[in-house]
Amino acid sequence: MDTASLQETAIRAALAAGAKILGVYESDDFDVSLKSDDSPLTRADLLSHDTITEILKNRTPHIPILGEEGREVPFTAREKWQTFWLVDPLDGTKEFVKKNGEFTVNIALVENAYPVLGALYVPVTGVIYFAAAGFGSYKVAGAASMGAAGMQAAGAAEKGPIGPGATEARAPGAGARETEAPGTNAGETGIVALMRSAVKLPLHPERRVPPVKVVASRSHYSPETARYVEEIEAIHGKADLVNAGSSLKICLVAEGAADVYPRFGPTMEWDVAAGQIIAEEAGCTVTDADTHERLRYNKPNLLNPYFIVERAGWSG
Repeated sequence: MDTASLQETAIRAALAAGAKILGVYESDDFDVSLKSDDSPLTRADLLSHDTITEILKNRTPHIPILGEEGREVPFTAREKWQTFWLVDPLDGTKEFVKKNGEFTVNIALVENAYPVLGALYVPVTGVIYFAAAGFGSYKVAGAASMGAAGMQAAGAAEKGPIGPGATEARAPGAGARETEAPGTNAGETGIVALMRSAVKLPLHPERRVPPVKVVASRSHYSPETARYVEEIEAIHGKADLVNAGSSLKICLVAEGAADVYPRFGPTMEWDVAAGQIIAEEAGCTVTDADTHERLRYNKPNLLNPYFIVERAGWSG
């Protein structure tokens, strides 16, 4: 499949999963249980996982899937994977249970240890971010209604790609301009219209420091993060702290609304991969806090190292 079709598949799966999640979210019947690491698992996690898996397997049967609910795949099997989908069906389950809306669906395509394509959907707000290597990073508001229209028009999620097409030499953002979303062509509906309506990131390239805007985890503000913020403040003066849940923290930096997101706390590969490609294609860096190298994926241990997301052009 061409890049545009793969991008459309990731968006389609994220939207469909988001609809399942909202069905549970609005019912208040979460059916919460605890995993072995004491993190919560809800009915929404499982429904989202099943939805994404069905769509990805149907549309890209040759590409294996690794995700939070499929972590039992041994490294001896997956170490041979050059290309695979990396999925978090509900990133921010704690935020979901708290009902603060700050949870996402994350889908990334990884090639040779690095993410090359991703979609990150916020079901409560209907915002979706997507990106592909070399094509830029994009944001769409109102994605839920547009995506639903597209799937209805197609008849079913599994009827095959309806993206821009392999013959079109354009980005998966389908012609989005730097500062505003272009109009859609007559007759376009759903996913195609959504991709064409995208606004290119970053949205705030003109933002200047000071004050430094630091994104912090709403649920995991560690002592290491506090020390990092103190170091920044020693150089740049008082920092503005921006709290957010799930992968939204990465997206705030990708948008240019914040300067840096230090993550000195545990995350898994599926938590970060989609956000990484979205941030990188917006000109940001996502690097190991110790080695300063890009985060890699499909490691023997799926736990990420501590990492830092930084906006282009700010002085850390």
